[in-house]
Amino acid sequence: MASPFEHEVTEIEPRAECHTVPHTVTHAVTHRPNSTMVALPFQSMLCVLAPLVISATAPQTIFVSPSGSDTHSGATPASALKTCSAAVNKLTARLSPDGVPPLGGIEVVFAEGAYPLTPSTACGTVTVQGTDSSPVVFRAATADSLVVFNGASAIDAKQLGPVTNTTVRSLLNPGAASAVRALAVDAAVGWTGDGQMLQWGQFPLTPSIWPNTGLGYIKEIYDSGALYCPGRTKGPPPVCQICTGNQRSTSAKPCGANFSLSVAPLGDWERELLAGPGFGGKQVTLEGYLGADWFHETHSIVRVERNDSGSTTVQLGESSHYGVCEAVDGLGPNCAAGDKGGAPGRFHVGGLLSNVDSAGEYFYDRVARVLYMIPPSDVQGELGFWAGPGLITVTNSSFVTVRDITVTGSASTDGAVAVVGGENNTIGGCKVQSSASGIRLGGGHRNQAVGNDVYDVTGFHISTSSNADEELANSQTKLVPTNNFVSNNHFTQVWLSATTWGVHAGGVGDRFNNNVMHDAPGQLILPGGPLTMWDHNEVFNTGYAEGDGGMVYLHASLAKGYGMHLRENFLHHSLDVPGLIGRHAVQFDDHFGAVSNCSGNVLYKAAGIGIASSGSGNNVTHNLVMNTGSAISISDTEDMTVNLPAYDNGTLRRGDKMDYVWNVESDLGIAGSYGALFHTALAKRFPSFAWQLSVNSTQNGWASAGRSTFTNNVFINNSQCDICFEDAEERGGQPGVHTWHGTSGHSTGSHSTPMAPMSNASAFGMPAAHYVDWSGSVNAEWEWFPGASQLEFTNASLGFDTRTMGLYCDGWRRSIPDATKYRPFVKAAFQGVMGLADGHYTPEAAALRSGVRTGQALVLNFTVPCGVVPKRDCVGVWLAWGECQASNQRLMRYTIETPALSGGAACPFLDGFASMQDCAYM
Repeated sequence: MASPFEHEVTEIEPRAECHTVPHTVTHAVTHRPNSTMVALPFQSMLCVLAPLVISATAPQTIFVSPSGSDTHSGATPASALKTCSAAVNKLTARLSPDGVPPLGGIEVVFAEGAYPLTPSTACGTVTVQGTDSSPVVFRAATADSLVVFNGASAIDAKQLGPVTNTTVRSLLNPGAASAVRALAVDAAVGWTGDGQMLQWGQFPLTPSIWPNTGLGYIKEIYDSGALYCPGRTKGPPPVCQICTGNQRSTSAKPCGANFSLSVAPLGDWERELLAGPGFGGKQVTLEGYLGADWFHETHSIVRVERNDSGSTTVQLGESSHYGVCEAVDGLGPNCAAGDKGGAPGRFHVGGLLSNVDSAGEYFYDRVARVLYMIPPSDVQGELGFWAGPGLITVTNSSFVTVRDITVTGSASTDGAVAVVGGENNTIGGCKVQSSASGIRLGGGHRNQAVGNDVYDVTGFHISTSSNADEELANSQTKLVPTNNFVSNNHFTQVWLSATTWGVHAGGVGDRFNNNVMHDAPGQLILPGGPLTMWDHNEVFNTGYAEGDGGMVYLHASLAKGYGMHLRENFLHHSLDVPGLIGRHAVQFDDHFGAVSNCSGNVLYKAAGIGIASSGSGNNVTHNLVMNTGSAISISDTEDMTVNLPAYDNGTLRRGDKMDYVWNVESDLGIAGSYGALFHTALAKRFPSFAWQLSVNSTQNGWASAGRSTFTNNVFINNSQCDICFEDAEERGGQPGVHTWHGTSGHSTGSHSTPMAPMSNASAFGMPAAHYVDWSGSVNAEWEWFPGASQLEFTNASLGFDTRTMGLYCDGWRRSIPDATKYRPFVKAAFQGVMGLADGHYTPEAAALRSGVRTGQALVLNFTVPCGVVPKRDCVGVWLAWGECQASNQRLMRYTIETPALSGGAACPFLDGFASMQDCAYM
């Protein structure tokens, strides 16, 4: 039998090179003859998507195998070690006193198979000072080897059998009682059921939940209960009691909200809450959106009543954040008529045995230590719970690569695979699934997560941050980007569809490109900033459980938009739910301003509003927006500074999100020192920052789309308007620009005639040309995009090509969801459902938008092998990373648009190289 390490002992895949080739780009400059190159501390950058670093000297190899032994040397496949921890010990022994590997580097090579992931077997913390000629690589033996580190701790399921306890049987859902199985769990196993998810094989199981699909919702409110909003409500939070009979919550005796459910559950919740130890208590929770359509909260249920008509009423155990007065069918005595919203509170209920009614669902009696579940019928493997640590944390290291490894069953909330600090480290071609968190890039520079698949993770799928001393709050004298990369990754949920998840992007100067992100019930992407780049990503099927917010959401900052590029992304099928506050594809909310570049994006059925801008200085140009309600909406035009004096004099709490100027002082680490803002590194690189501060000041401030640009955008079939202005007088502000009007004549509200956008500029003492520019808008036709029926939008003359957006095959990815297959599937699944929703909330309408499991479809049905990757030359562009200075120069960033593959020609600069260049060439 051939060795699993055969042909891999000395071979190293070459690093992808980069090269500029002539081409035309609408949003970036590819050639700049008269530039001044300035050495900057962050200019060098490994070419993104570089599979491995070439070394002229063959690396030393440490072999690891499931059949090995930690008493072996690890020097040959026959003498392989058994655990990664032992391999790290061997590796450390080969480093110099300064932590430098020998010339040629070291590879830790894992044979195919399953490895236990425990504190004693994991790689743990690794610190190595590698170089490009002496790297360290942790990898699978071959590209096709399946190397799985499984942190699930086994539970012996041999005794899983029918429920024989008559008391417990009486609590089961009658429709599922015959399918439920019981298993006594030995205390020695260590499973407590508290936050420790179960899995069967690598299939994650689901704690009991009601309803199984969609959300339950409030029918009628009997008592709105106590309210407490941290940061706004004075005093400590109330300690709620249980109200009975006709009792209502009062300040002297606060109680949680009391309301009925729109649909009665089949299980007997009331009886179960009173069933005694192991049932009921704090484990019974209600989580969802009770007040604001976008605010997700969790409460315990302390009382349930079921009346003779079958209606079920619940009482919460805690105060609510924004209240619950959103009932559709009726208002209770503590809800004013004005409180009635367009949709009810919506939620899941968990922690009840009577909710176990579908395959893969379970409930754990923590007192008797008995697990009740309906086993999945077609899944192989053993029962276990997430207990493993993270596989590896590469700390303050350089030139360390972790690739082609699968991690499952990790309970770490700090990353199943992580890089913290250091530079030029890579997590590539890995898979993280059925774990508490995904991949973390914690600071450092030029680190990257590339070509990974992350799904069925209950926490973050990817998390990035800056070094502590380089966070925005410490940027008074320097503005240092991480130049960390998150590229060509697939983030989704396959089985854990009800879990709210997101992408945590906190680093200054991170770049996220060519990722596919989808199947998320809430807001998915909250970019950090400034200097952050989001380009060529594909995002869809998000926000189906909530209202407001956006697929890409930024809010309440006057500083974080500077140097930010949101360009050439494909955002589609994030659909409004009737009755909820409308959603957005991209939202610059609460006067988020100064976004340097929002351009080249393609939006199709991407919510009721395509791009919403409520701040000044935003540049929204050359986007393609189709089948929304309002394509580009400009709102909140003058109300920003109305309350600022109240923060200054103490009437309102300092630091609230509407306290804009104080917050920007806090963002930049100089709270209470307004004058110092003008001398920060941000203000020096971006001269318009001083203008932003002056027009948003307490004394003479105003807020609007001033100095924003909305030029050369392209529109098709947007039902309300293409470019829309919302009148501030309808929001209690000063008279401002006119209510809703569009370039194509679409309108809503009382105004139907398009009006001149510059007419109010003089009211603010500004030249009209500095107010807002929407010139060059184009009303396109579907015929201009021949692939539109297949959800492909390509038009070279207009500069749009969705084929460049999303995943692609490279030296990291071994398989890929086929966009030519899954995009038509997604389009067909939502056929007839528009981005903008009309009418009242109904469970059916909500289920229609939340019922398409795109994560399952792409992973299980549309993924194909990559095969041979064709040769491709590298293409790079220059993008502005600053504004024109007095010297008539600005800082520019060299950005690799398409990396070289399979021996393609190299680029003249590395991605992230920065130089001062003449403003005339931008």
